[in-house]
Amino acid sequence: MGINFFEIGKKYRSRLGLYVITAIDKKHNKIKIRTSNGEEKWENDPKFLEKVHQEIQDEENAIRLVCHHKNCWDRDQRVIGFHKKQQWDILKINSKVIYFKISENRIKGVFKIIGKGINLNPNFSDIPGISKPLTYQCSLELISDDIICDDPMNEETFSFYNKWANERWGGGQTQVFKAERKDLELILRDPSVVKFED
Repeated sequence: MGINFFEIGKKYRSRLGLYVITAIDKKHNKIKIRTSNGEEKWENDPKFLEKVHQEIQDEENAIRLVCHHKNCWDRDQRVIGFHKKQQWDILKINSKVIYFKISENRIKGVFKIIGKGINLNPNFSDIPGISKPLTYQCSLELISDDIICDDPMNEETFSFYNKWANERWGGGQTQVFKAERKDLELILRDPSVVKFED
């Protein structure tokens, strides 16, 4: 694992909180991190760097169920948006997204996040049925819409099922739910099309 993997601004979580990479010293093979309490320090312990590397990869390889209003899908099928930044923060570039279309109650496909930004599609500010502009957005690339279980509301074996049901199928305060690789086996005809970084 080389220091070239790291990028300034990348975040990762551990049991001790959130860390942000604030500087990189390639000459001395070390990174500077800022902890959630604002403390900054240089790190060059190979075990620590490997842990950070793995945490970042795990985040980027994460699978999330994202619940989006049907009018958002009808407006743009390659963008998801949120008015709550904390929902948007959960999602990372390269994360996989199971897109659930609220109101139609159908999974529309599995996507990869290829970009994040503010108002990538400004037309998300005036969608009928949406009370607040969906400012925080991710752009998507379709991986597969070859779905074998498009109505997951009756499939209790999904890893996200209980939390998702408690949040009124994504109609409550939470739109983003952690999912697992085994969920893709229930959703996709060929789950191997979803590639993960090693």
